[in-house]
Amino acid sequence: MNDINIEPGDVVQWWGGGMPYTKHEIIISQYGPFYLDMGVGNYLGVSYGNYQTWMDLYNQDLGKMIENYENKDKVIGAEVCLWSELSN
Repeated sequence: MNDINIEPGDVVQWWGGGMPYTKHEIIISQYGPFYLDMGVGNYLGVSYGNYQTWMDLYNQDLGKMIENYENKDKVIGAEVCLWSELSN
């Protein structure tokens, strides 16, 4: 979180793999298991990742996913994402 002015009480949304140290609470929205458009492909016909069903999303174990993170106690939850250019 270098050179980013974060106010006290702000919540950080983390998209990447791993997790940098922060003293703030964190919401995870990792690109793999929390993306509704994975495995569908894009308008160029490029497919990426594995298709995620609703059951796949609900069966994610966030605790297991972050168990090796040093600041896992700061994680307050997860968020699913959708790139709107890939939705129909």
